[in-house]
Amino acid sequence: MLGRVEFGAGGDKIHVSSSDLQIVASGDIDLEPTGGQVFANADILPASDGSKDLGSPAKEWKDLYIDGVAYIDSLQADQLGAALNCNDQAMTNVDINGGAIDGTIIGAAVVAAGSFAAIVGTSLSVGDGNITNVADIALDSISADGSDIEVTLTDNRSDSFSFKESTNLYMKFDTSNGAEAIKIKKPLVPTDDDTVDLGSSTAEFKDLYLDGVAYIDELRADALGAALNCGSHALTNVNIDTGAIELVALNIDGGTDIAAALVDGDLIVVDDGAGGSNKKCAMSRVVTYIQSQLVQKATLEIASAVAADTDVDLTFTVDGDWTDADSSQREIYVNGQLMLEGASAAANKDFYPGSSAGRVKFEFGLEVGDVVQAVLRAG
Repeated sequence: MLGRVEFGAGGDKIHVSSSDLQIVASGDIDLEPTGGQVFANADILPASDGSKDLGSPAKEWKDLYIDGVAYIDSLQADQLGAALNCNDQAMTNVDINGGAIDGTIIGAAVVAAGSFAAIVGTSLSVGDGNITNVADIALDSISADGSDIEVTLTDNRSDSFSFKESTNLYMKFDTSNGAEAIKIKKPLVPTDDDTVDLGSSTAEFKDLYLDGVAYIDELRADALGAALNCGSHALTNVNIDTGAIELVALNIDGGTDIAAALVDGDLIVVDDGAGGSNKKCAMSRVVTYIQSQLVQKATLEIASAVAADTDVDLTFTVDGDWTDADSSQREIYVNGQLMLEGASAAANKDFYPGSSAGRVKFEFGLEVGDVVQAVLRAG
């Protein structure tokens, strides 16, 4: 048995020993099986670790078929102009520190947690899952995906949720126990004038607290079944055109006294016909009405003789009361004898109207001591 066979010498040789086959060349070693393949029935190893390449940038192997595991310190597939295609197979235990993941869904088959410094994209879908522990979200709008949007606030916090621009507060939600409230720091203004309501006829706010002025075009407090209660405070500059003011609500004692005698032109308020139609009335009408309900009497004792057809003043307080009354209301007695009234001297009665209000003329003379009594009965 040969212990060693060697062909050639120096830098180009083939050396065969009992344990190894060594091919040494000062240039390339070119294996070109004609119409066949090169088979290896053992591991192919480099002479030292991490020092030799399999292929080169100019001469790449075509396809690589491995049925086991590829232990690769650095995989730079795209530097040679081609992407890494996993052919829909899982790539596990991967630590991707740079580059980009394009055109694919992360976690499409199996959902798992991820840690990111920033997520940049045109859309983000979490499949109806939750986004938790978020510090700040900068966005243009929020839209519901077919169901209601629900915001759950932290309990017992004075500022559980707020709307602000920097430190400029607009609105905040206070969830303090027993004092829950929505607090507004800016004016609450509708987008258009006179277009939206605050509350409705079926969903009213309970109490309204204002420390300033309520500018209301029309106040219909009782339209919803409740009266307007001013709480014993003054209601000023009011123009009440319709409706009713209860008599018990009028504070006459608090008014200013007229501080003058009443005259015919002074006005009072009357309920015309007791039908609820309130109207003004001059004091002169009051005098006329009172006099019409009274029986007035005047007594005159003649101090000097009066010739026939001469005016006699009956001395009524208001001369027109006698003259304006109907003849059926007027009676004159002379020394207890009822006199007959005529329209004029031509009527040939006992007396007729005088030349002015409150005066009469007799068709006979009156002597000293005669007593004339005039009675004006209510009409």
